[in-house]
Amino acid sequence: MEFLGRSGFLTDENLYQKAQEFISHANVFDLTQGVVDKTITLRQQHKIKMPDAIIAATALVHGFGIATNNIDDFKRLVAEILIINVLSG
Repeated sequence: MEFLGRSGFLTDENLYQKAQEFISHANVFDLTQGVVDKTITLRQQHKIKMPDAIIAATALVHGFGIATNNIDDFKRLVAEILIINVLSG
């Protein structure tokens, strides 16, 4: 939802199709009670937006890092989770 919800996809149908193809290879993780609890904790401790908190909580619960081109959304969590800037060279 977060990835495909980008406004840029509204004006570029080809890019949207490529994004859907990319996402079709993703593993989808359910919103478990553990992820919900961690999301709440992250929001209480870091004042992070709900979608970003869900992404971060899912990564933390499952032991993943986060690959993003918007590291500012997750910079408060750098001590808790590995954040990778996909656009850095």
